[in-house]
Amino acid sequence: SEFFSLKELLQNSDDAGATCVQIRLSRSAEKNGNEYSKLMVSNNGRIFHGEDWARITTIASGNPDSASVGYFGVGFFSVFALSDCPCIKSGDKEIRFEGG
Repeated sequence: SEFFSLKELLQNSDDAGATCVQIRLSRSAEKNGNEYSKLMVSNNGRIFHGEDWARITTIASGNPDSASVGYFGVGFFSVFALSDCPCIKSGDKEIRFEGG
């Protein structure tokens, strides 16, 4: 559900040592009459390191280091219930997942 996804994203922020989290939801209408929503969650936690980027691309690998982001390795992927193409930006890097 939507609340589960937000809970997971808040937990990921906490895991990253964030002291501030912003959640923004916006809705827009396209010319063809379709509507779309945009959800953005940002935090001031530590930026991703190389192993974080590698781990986020493999849902099944998990994370044996409980002190790092994404300990169980599946929290972020709950956002696929909300978006067909979620995106992560950290530092000067970005990754976008295309749904299928």
